[in-house]
Amino acid sequence: MQKMAFPHLGLTLEEKQGVRITQNGKSYLTDKWKLREDVRAMIYLSISKGFHCLWVKNHPSNKKLLAGTPTHYICFARSHTPPWDYLLAIETEKNFGESITVNKNHKEKLCTAKIHFVQQTSGSKQLMVLPTLPNLEKVIEAIK
Repeated sequence: MQKMAFPHLGLTLEEKQGVRITQNGKSYLTDKWKLREDVRAMIYLSISKGFHCLWVKNHPSNKKLLAGTPTHYICFARSHTPPWDYLLAIETEKNFGESITVNKNHKEKLCTAKIHFVQQTSGSKQLMVLPTLPNLEKVIEAIK
């Protein structure tokens, strides 16, 4: 069983039927992810760059938290106050699969930085980027 702990952030990630994310007394499960080496590297990078809040008010939704319903993502933000900045997500849109899903509020920044993305055509129309460490570095640099 893999585990990542960041005591100074009140944060743990534990691989158990997916990844259980617990921070400051709130907990959610993403059943689509494992703490593989590449995922761990993206988590470390995110936290080191200040994207250390792995839940944002109402994201995941309180309904999902109360029901114990798993999510398809790991959330990253600079604050627990909305909006979230990006997710490591499993996107069904266009069968995209694993994605760095960037909040659509950052669209202009991604365009300016010439980061290739696909915009969702349904739902919330977020921005999907291929999930590699170099792509995440570019996304973080563009939106920070």
